[in-house]
This record gives sequence, C-alpha cells and structure tokens, in this order.
Amino acid sequence: MRFETGRHYADAANQKINPSAILHIGTLNSKLRKVKNNLRKENFMFYNVLKAKDIVSTGADKFERKLLMENDNSSLNIIAIKKDAIIDTHTSVCNAAVYVLDGTIELHFDAEKFRVEKGEILMFKKDTEHKVVALEDSKFLLIKI
Repeated sequence: MRFETGRHYADAANQKINPSAILHIGTLNSKLRKVKNNLRKENFMFYNVLKAKDIVSTGADKFERKLLMENDNSSLNIIAIKKDAIIDTHTSVCNAAVYVLDGTIELHFDAEKFRVEKGEILMFKKDTEHKVVALEDSKFLLIKI
C-alpha cells in the first residue's frame, strides 16, 4: 500500500510503517489547515490589508479604541479621537509608542507636552503618567511593548 502525507510518500509494506500513523499525520495536517483558515476568518486583521478609516471611527463618542492584537508582553491598538477630546491622565504599564495615522494630537507628560502630527511617532517609558488631547479629528496607533 502507498500512503500520501503532504508531499511525502511511504510504502507501508516495504518500510514497515504503520499505515494508521501515516493516515493520522495526514488527518492532523488537514485539521491544522482548517484551524488556520478559521483563525483568518475570526481574526480579520491577520493576513489582510486594513484601512484605518474602516477599522475605527468616533461616531457619537469622543474617542474609540480597537484592539488589533495582543499577547502577554505587547499589544497593538488603533484609536480614533474627536477634535478637543481628552483621554484623561493615566499611567502606562509598559513602554509604548504612539504613531499618528491622521490628524494631530498632543501628549502631556507632567510639565512637558509634545505635538505629534500625521506620520510622526513618539515613544515613552512605562510607568509614565500622560494624557492625550486631540487638536483635530485624529487616528493613531498605540503600540505597547
């Protein structure tokens, strides 16, 4: 008998390979492909080109945050914020970077404030108190690392 597993072939009679083991590997590969395809459907951000305008918008809210990806040590968020809206003072629990996709925001750290415009990035260390003020309707990526 000849069994196919992916691109590999085995002749069970000549190589004394247990045919059920080969079939099991083939079944496992098939199940893994199905899981990967389901992950693609459930997690639209993977293997997909995304447009910031389609992911998040403020609507009636002053700001909206959408979590794109997260693991134990990092996360990627996209945030839309309306002009003059403020994200109140809070403390970052890890190092972070803010990359402005559209508009202009100000980040306030104690006595310092930084104006960050479209295409610019600002990084800051964990345990830093800060707040965000939108100088115009804006969207930005928050990368926690």
